[in-house]
Amino acid sequence: MTYGPHDEYSTADLRQTLASIAEVAVARRWWFVLAFSAAATVAFTATLWLPRKYAISTSFERRRDVVLANTGRGWPEALETVRATMSDDLASPRLWAEAAAAVPEAESIDAGRILSGLDVSVKQGQSGRDVVTLTVTTTDPRGVPALLRRVRQDYIADATRRTTAVLTEARQFYEEQVLRCQAMLRRAREPADELARRYPGVTREGARQLATELARLRHEADEVRVFASDVSDRIALIESRIEAMRAPAAAPLPQTPEPTPPPMMQNPRVAILSADLAKAEADLRDAIGVRGMTEQHPTVVAVRERVAQIRASLESEPAAIPAPMYAVAPEPVAAANPIPPRDPAADLSHQADELRRERDRSRRRLAELEERIAALTAEQAATDEQRATYAALSAQADAARSELKSWQDQLEPIDRVLTIQQGRRGVLLRPLDEPARPRRPISPRPNTLFVACLMLSLAVGAAAALLAEFADHSLRNPAQLAGLLSVPVLGSVDEIVSEPLRRRRLRRRLIVMPMLLGLAVTSVATSGGLAWLSLTEPQVFERIRMRGAAVTQVDDGATPAGIG
Repeated sequence: MTYGPHDEYSTADLRQTLASIAEVAVARRWWFVLAFSAAATVAFTATLWLPRKYAISTSFERRRDVVLANTGRGWPEALETVRATMSDDLASPRLWAEAAAAVPEAESIDAGRILSGLDVSVKQGQSGRDVVTLTVTTTDPRGVPALLRRVRQDYIADATRRTTAVLTEARQFYEEQVLRCQAMLRRAREPADELARRYPGVTREGARQLATELARLRHEADEVRVFASDVSDRIALIESRIEAMRAPAAAPLPQTPEPTPPPMMQNPRVAILSADLAKAEADLRDAIGVRGMTEQHPTVVAVRERVAQIRASLESEPAAIPAPMYAVAPEPVAAANPIPPRDPAADLSHQADELRRERDRSRRRLAELEERIAALTAEQAATDEQRATYAALSAQADAARSELKSWQDQLEPIDRVLTIQQGRRGVLLRPLDEPARPRRPISPRPNTLFVACLMLSLAVGAAAALLAEFADHSLRNPAQLAGLLSVPVLGSVDEIVSEPLRRRRLRRRLIVMPMLLGLAVTSVATSGGLAWLSLTEPQVFERIRMRGAAVTQVDDGATPAGIG
């Protein structure tokens, strides 16, 4: 048969169970109270010997000075290097050992024990402000505040020295690199300058000037050559006329004078096109030899097309064009007042002499020009051979110059920051609070400890009541006897209480048990209060303990052992 949760039988059974528990609790209440008070007293007293942990902390600020912040473009590598190793530097065993040796109050402190409980917290701000907090957790705070002050002071001094040292080392390194690049630049620049002095055409500007000079000289040589040829033709014409005049007279025949060929001059368009051609060829050599461009490069293709166009235009232009240069004296015209006749042959001979002298001067000038052109052509050939070497040296010099500039650009900010740092206007390290001995420990926590002690005491009290109940095999009512014997009880006789027994029970109920209850409450309250004071007000607890130790020492002359 199944019973529901609201059946009469199950409800009666639950009530019977609760009644039995209440009966047992009332019957064994003193077992519970005494066990609970004894366990609570022992637990609270034992907490006095639990090791306490104390936290001592100090903070300091790391901020960039306003002068350093307003310098504009600086060199933050040294500052960031010290900043990145801040936590490791503050946890350095050497730093703590030196500080412990320098502080008399901390001579007995083990630096390794302090480091095992050290916590370094760095809160970095975006405005260049960092807050560094040092927290030491230890069971013995004596001497730790002085040690923390010394460590903070030593680190501030050491960080300032390190920042200056890093800046100085960086400056020396960059100076060495600058000197190295300057030496590289000299090694590349001196032979390049020597080549430029010996072969002026190796440079881009020199090549242009050399090509322009060659074009000018060739143009002038062509003009002189044409002029000398024209003068020679004029001389031949005059000599033939002189010979005709001095020949024996023959039958006079009417002759018409032969037309004199017009004088010729160099076509100026040829000179312009020659100069443009020389410049285009120089640009082509510069693009291929100096700049290292390939034949497929757009610049080289464009220059070659321009050279071809100039050459086509130059070939279509005539070398010389007619121009009046020298005129033969015209036949004398009869005047109203006749002048004595002059010898035409003598005049022509005089003109021929003048033209010969002019031709000789032109030939000498042409020889000079050809010699100069040959020299410049040889120089251009030698220059073409040295252009690759000069280009390589120039490339080395440019690379050295670029590297030198990069090192010099870094050197100036380092000098600026180093000057600021040496003037104590760089990174400022300023204490924010002073370490002090803590008023109360951080572990164990009073609330957690008291809850644990009460729970343990309740468990001990409940266990004592249950043990007493299970250890008692006496029968308290007829129902227990009937259940044990499985026979009905016909009747029962209540306990006969005599007068002495009644008095004893009354004395125990009114005197003994209240005294035990008061003693239990007093022991629990005293031990709990002392445990609470030792955790929340260690100074008050220490004064109470020292006062009790002094009283004990006065009574029996013995010094009690200190409580942790």
